[in-house]
Amino acid sequence: MEVSMEANPESFLPDVAAVAAEGGVNRISIGVQSLREDVLAAYDRAHSPQQALDAIDTAKDAGFARVNADLIYAFPGQQPEQWIEDLQQVAGSGVNHLSCYELSFEPGTALTKKHLAGRFDRSDPELCAELFESTRQTCSELGFARYEVSNFARRGEECLHNLVYWRSLNWVGIGPGAASWVGQRRSINIADPVAWADQVANKDGRSKAEECDPETVLFDCFMMGLRLEHEGLDFDRAMRISGIDPRDHYQQQLAELQEDGLLEVNEFRARATADGFRLLDGVLQRLLPRRQV
Repeated sequence: MEVSMEANPESFLPDVAAVAAEGGVNRISIGVQSLREDVLAAYDRAHSPQQALDAIDTAKDAGFARVNADLIYAFPGQQPEQWIEDLQQVAGSGVNHLSCYELSFEPGTALTKKHLAGRFDRSDPELCAELFESTRQTCSELGFARYEVSNFARRGEECLHNLVYWRSLNWVGIGPGAASWVGQRRSINIADPVAWADQVANKDGRSKAEECDPETVLFDCFMMGLRLEHEGLDFDRAMRISGIDPRDHYQQQLAELQEDGLLEVNEFRARATADGFRLLDGVLQRLLPRRQV
């Protein structure tokens, strides 16, 4: 069983680590993000580079054998050699899993506000593509195999929690703002803790619930499954979940994507090629349900 906990470096102290270990947590994910002071300041993060490395040591000292570090690349103006230096240092710190995400400007974040105020430009798409590939190559050289678009692990250290999402299996979210997917039904809990608690007392803490149509469920299976580099999308699993055989439903699109060198397709599964992985958003655009195009 995997019991994972996310931690901010500045607050993941030895007493916190000890309580987590005693409580049954067996995997720690630490939000390192960067080892550069200026980048962390731009992200409005409260920790320093040294605190990030200290948090990894704290996890190991507390006996956690499974430690992940979250990192973000493609900060405006970031040079490839700077990113690789950070990546090498974190990979050598004793973690056995790395989550490396390309920077995105999400609404309401400190960085997005600075971007909208003209203080930061988005990184050049060609540079982002270079960083994406150099991340895979560097991680491979350091013993971390990519098994999902943004996730790299030493052998046997893949995140089981996230594999549930990417394989479109059932999950149940507990607590304010948590999401669930069971069968073809999705739900999201009320985000406000007090309002959620009041609703739970009335036997329902959900703010939204919907029964998805089979075509939407099938597309979601592709959207998640194609993120898995080696495993890809399992056709039989997608058919069990959605009730639609993807080999029939997407026959033309699969043939075209294969001809374009973006997918590898056989009777059992579809997987993104190296080019397909890099252009995954475009691949999925061609698979969108017709009413959403």
